Amino acid sequence: MLAELARLEFDRGNLEAAHRLAEESLAAFESLRLRVVSPNLRASLVASARDVQELSIETLQRLHAETPASGFDAVTFRTAEKGHARSLLEVLGESGLEIRRGADTALLGRERELQRIIADKADRHTQLLNRKHSAEEETASARELDNLATAPSRRKVRFARPVHNTQP
Repeated sequence: MLAELARLEFDRGNLEAAHRLAEESLAAFESLRLRVVSPNLRASLVASARDVQELSIETLQRLHAETPASGFDAVTFRTAEKGHARSLLEVLGESGLEIRRGADTALLGRERELQRIIADKADRHTQLLNRKHSAEEETASARELDNLATAPSRRKVRFARPVHNTQP
């Protein structure tokens, strides 16, 4: 629903509203993505999120064209890179590679804990967006969620050597 509203606002030329709605939609998709187990449902969800991601990027590009000094170019770049990272994680998760084999169990536990925390924050962010809230609350919630989601990428991480899963 949020994605459709974002597309409608984009078509109407209300770019800031379109961007806000696209971001709300992406937060809702992220919250769901972490909980969906069914491969078919997950694929459908990922495809829908990718469409909204592209709408968000196009909206940001137009906002940048309208006001080049507003920093929308940097936001566009971050948004695109988050989408690329999300796609890579999906591909790795579905590829059958056992990238976690041999990894430190404490690190794996921390990963699960971060996934749970991100899912909870995404749920709270979605709940916030679905009720009356201030712009400051929305910005703080979005920043907190973004910081959690990007924190691991700011650290140097040693990856385990990929091992192909040969079991059917």
